[in-house]
Amino acid sequence: MLAFKYYNKDEVSNIIGIAKVTLDNRRREGKIGYYNVGRRVMFSMAQINEYMEANKVEKKGVNKMTLEERLEQVLDSAEMAYSEATSARENMPDYNANESSKSSINNTESYLDDAIGDLQDIIKKLTDL
Repeated sequence: MLAFKYYNKDEVSNIIGIAKVTLDNRRREGKIGYYNVGRRVMFSMAQINEYMEANKVEKKGVNKMTLEERLEQVLDSAEMAYSEATSARENMPDYNANESSKSSINNTESYLDDAIGDLQDIIKKLTDL
């Protein structure tokens, strides 16, 4: 016959590293399974492990590939906007365009050109990591 080991609240609070009152709160909240044996509260190792897995925090950090992919998308969008601004300027009839519109398009092209250069530099630095 296979014997299982069960742990009391003192043992589980030491294993997990939390206070007994916190363990009682988690038990009442249904966040950790337990057994009632008479008036005693007992836990199996499977219940302890399940609680620990449910509370696992994955390492946070920048996913290099995701960041590179996102920067590539932003770069593509900036290049498309630059192309559209250039096309609008080139297709604008001189008699129909006022100086304010021309200036606005030229400023947009300049801004996008700078942004494209910055994005290309960032992507290059990331790929060199």
